[in-house]
Amino acid sequence: MQERTVPLRVVQIVNSASDPDVISYATLQSGVQAANEVFKAAGVQYWIKSYERWVSPQFSDLSVASNPSKTWTQVRSDLQVVFPGMPSNAWTDGTP
Repeated sequence: MQERTVPLRVVQIVNSASDPDVISYATLQSGVQAANEVFKAAGVQYWIKSYERWVSPQFSDLSVASNPSKTWTQVRSDLQVVFPGMPSNAWTDGTP
């Protein structure tokens, strides 16, 4: 069986440049190694192609109890920086 490799683009979105990482590269790499052990029998192996950090105050923390959700209009421009190929109408929530 030919092994298939799957590249991973990992993006962590933080509130400000001074915020700590959401997950360390070492922890992420450990998780990928664990996944590779699980999927080895299926001939699938993952590797971290890129590990990026983006600052996005609008999108970084949706767990705040006072505002647990954001509209597409509020987060669209920030996400288009992270995902430049994403169309403006990628999601519809009733906002323009």
